[in-house]
Amino acid sequence: GTGATISSNIPTSLAETKFGVLLCTTGTTATGRVGYTLGSNMRLINLGQIPNGGFIEVGTEVVIPTLSNATNAYTYAFGLFSSVNVQYPTNGVGFFYTHGLNGGKFEANTFNNTVNSFSDTGIAVVAGTSYKLKIRIENNAGSYSAKFYINGNLYATITTNIPIVLTREVTLATYMLKSVGTTARTFLTDWVYMIVD
Repeated sequence: GTGATISSNIPTSLAETKFGVLLCTTGTTATGRVGYTLGSNMRLINLGQIPNGGFIEVGTEVVIPTLSNATNAYTYAFGLFSSVNVQYPTNGVGFFYTHGLNGGKFEANTFNNTVNSFSDTGIAVVAGTSYKLKIRIENNAGSYSAKFYINGNLYATITTNIPIVLTREVTLATYMLKSVGTTARTFLTDWVYMIVD
C-alpha cells in the first residue's frame, strides 16, 4: 500500500470473540491505500480454467470500523482482481463498498476487460459490524456464474462479464483505497480463504 501499515491486533470491540486480527490502515494522504494479495504479480488464477462442474470459492471475515463519507471517502473491496491500486479492476469478481455508491451497501460486481455487471446486495454496511463475505464462481458446462454470499446467505448471482478469457488473470485480494480526505482509515480481517475444486 501507499503509506500503509498492516499489523496484528486484538481490538477491544472484538477481543471477546477473536484470537487476533490483521489491522490494515491506509496512509494519511487523500490517495492512501492498503491491502494484501495472494501473489505480487496479480496474475495467478484463470477463471476460464475452472473445469466443468468445478468452482473457485473465496471468503473473508471483515470489520470496517469507520464508514466512508464525503470528508474521508474510500473504497473497500474483496474478491479476485487483476489490480488493487484503482477503485475498480480491469478484470475481476468481487464485493465493493464506498461512500455515495449504492446507498452505502455492499455491491457485487464482475469486470471483463473493464465492462461491468453489477448487483445490489441490499446489505448496508454498518460500522464496527463483522461480515463474512463469500464468492463462489462455478462452471456448469461452460456456463459461468458468480454467487455472492454475506453471512451465509446468497444475495446476488451474476452470469455476465465474468473474466474467463485466458489472458485475463486475477488473484485473491482485499484492499482499501482512499479518494478524499487525509484521515487514515482501517479495516480488520480475521481470516481469508480460497478453495479450488
